Amino acid sequence: MKQIGRNITGLLSCIGFVNGKTSVQFGVMTRLPKVVLIFMFLPLTGASDGQTTEKVLGTLGGTVTLPCVGSAENQTLFSTSWFKEGKIVASRNQSSYITMAEDKRFSISDRQHLTITGLNETDQGLYYCNTSRQYFTVLEDIQLLIVSGPVEVVMDIGPTTALTNDTFFVNSGSNVTIRCSSNSFPSQNLSLIFEDVKTLTSSPDSSLEFHLHNIQPTNQGLYHCVARNLVSNVTVTNKTQLFVYRAPDGHPKCYSKTGNDSTELLLDCSWPGGYPAPMLHWTEVLGDQTTNKPVLNVSKNTDTLEEVLNRTLLYDGQTLICYNYYQPLDLKTDPCSITLRSPYPEGDPLVTAVEGDNITLSCEEAKSVPEAKTTWRRTLKEDVILPSSRHIISKAGPMLRLTIVNVTQQDEGAYFCRSENPIQDIELEIILTVKSSARNTGGIIGAFLAFLIFGAGIVIGLSAYRHRDRICLGNAFIRMGDDRTDVLNLVESEDENEEVIADTTITTVENGHPSSLVQVHCFLSSKSTPPHPPQRTCWKLAVG
Repeated sequence: MKQIGRNITGLLSCIGFVNGKTSVQFGVMTRLPKVVLIFMFLPLTGASDGQTTEKVLGTLGGTVTLPCVGSAENQTLFSTSWFKEGKIVASRNQSSYITMAEDKRFSISDRQHLTITGLNETDQGLYYCNTSRQYFTVLEDIQLLIVSGPVEVVMDIGPTTALTNDTFFVNSGSNVTIRCSSNSFPSQNLSLIFEDVKTLTSSPDSSLEFHLHNIQPTNQGLYHCVARNLVSNVTVTNKTQLFVYRAPDGHPKCYSKTGNDSTELLLDCSWPGGYPAPMLHWTEVLGDQTTNKPVLNVSKNTDTLEEVLNRTLLYDGQTLICYNYYQPLDLKTDPCSITLRSPYPEGDPLVTAVEGDNITLSCEEAKSVPEAKTTWRRTLKEDVILPSSRHIISKAGPMLRLTIVNVTQQDEGAYFCRSENPIQDIELEIILTVKSSARNTGGIIGAFLAFLIFGAGIVIGLSAYRHRDRICLGNAFIRMGDDRTDVLNLVESEDENEEVIADTTITTVENGHPSSLVQVHCFLSSKSTPPHPPQRTCWKLAVG
C-alpha cells in the first residue's frame, strides 16, 4: 500500500496536482486510448514492479551517493525529487539546476543521483527517487545503511612483562587473562583465535575475556583479536605474541663421539626444554699448577652446543666440562663433563686351531671414551677384514669376534684387533697356529694310552692295599724285602706240662715305621701217653 501511495503521488505530480496546478500533461493523457492509459498506469501503481529494494552502505562520517536507477539520459525530465520514509529531503527542477533541500548535506546531480556528505546514524533509512518525465513518473527504492568500524581493536594480556613489537612473556605456571575489545556500528562479532587455527572464545559484545590457568609452553604463540562488522563484513585483526618462559629440565648432558674424520672429536652439550635458550659453556679442566690455556673455551645461547676438536689437542685422561646458566630465572645447575680415554683392546694372544675346523678370535674393548671403532686386520698394512663366507664378524657389546670357517695352513699367522678413537689407535696382536689333522690324531691316541696305563696302575695299587693282609699271610716266612721283619722267640712256659715252641711276628714298614701285621703262637703239649707223641698247637693273632 505504501508503494501504491508513492505511485499515486507520482501520478498526481505528472498531471499537475503536486504543485496545485493542472498540468498540460493531463490534457494530453486524456486524449490517449484507454489501453495505453492502463498500460502506463501499471508501473505507477507498482502492479508490474517486481524489483527488490537495493541496499547501499555508507560509512559514518563519510559520503554516499544514491543512484536514481530509473532515470534515462535521453529522456526529457521536468523535475527530480528524493524522499526518505515518505518525506521529501531534496528536489531539483531541471530548468533551474538548483537543488532545494533543508539539509545542505543533500544534493542532486545532473544524473538525478542523491549525494549525502557527513553521514551520521540518523541518515539511515529507506530512500526513493521520483522523476517526472513528459508522460509518466519513475520511482525507485534504496535502503541506506550506515556502518562504522570495527575501530579501536585492542588486545591486552596480563599480568605479563612487555618486550618489543607487541610481544610479552610470562613465566610457566602463571595465570593470565586475555582481553579483546572493539567498536562497531550497528553490530559486531569478536573472536579470540590462537595461532590462526583454534578459536578460544567469541562474543557479540564490544569486549570479551579469556583466562589461562597454569600456563604452559604449549600456550606460547600468536593470539588474534578479530572484530567483524556484521553488516559490512569488514574485519579488523590485532595480533599479540605471547612467550612462556620456562627453565630447562634437569641438568645438562654431555656426549662425545668420533666426528666425520677418525681423528676428530665431536662434543655435544645439551640442556633442552627451556625458553628462551640457556647459556652453555664448554671449557677444559686444568690442574692448579698448569699455566696453559684451555684448548676449549666456547659460550653460546642455545639448547645444544656442539664443538669439534682435533687429535693434536687431545690426550688420555683429559677432562672437558660444560657449564650452564638460565638468565631469566638466574638458574645454574651441576655441570656435566667428559674424561677422554684411549682404547685398550684385550684378548687371548695365542690361539691354536686344527686344520678343517672353525676357529673364533675374540677381542674386547670397553675402556675408550669416546667409544672406539674396532676392526680386524691380517697385518697392520693390510685392509680391514670384511665379512665373507669364510670370515664371519660378530659384535656383542664391547666384544668383537672373528670366526674363520674351515681353517687352513694359509690362515696361520698374526691377526690384529685394531681399536681407534680420536685420542689414538692401538692394536692387539693374536697369533693363530694351525695343526694338521693327522698329527692331532697321533696325539689323541698317545694321550689315551697314557691315561689307560695310569688308570690301570691306580686300580692295581688300590686293590693291593685293600688285600694286604692276605698277601702277607700267604707268604708268612718269606722275606718281603727290606720293609718286612721276621722275629722268632723261644720262651718257657710256667706250666710244666706245656712248652712254647715258637712265637713269630710278621711286621711291615709304613711311613718309615715298623708295623705288625700278624703273630703266630705254637705250643707243645706234654700231656700225652705212650705210645702217642706230644701234640703241637698253633694259633694266629692279627695285629695292627
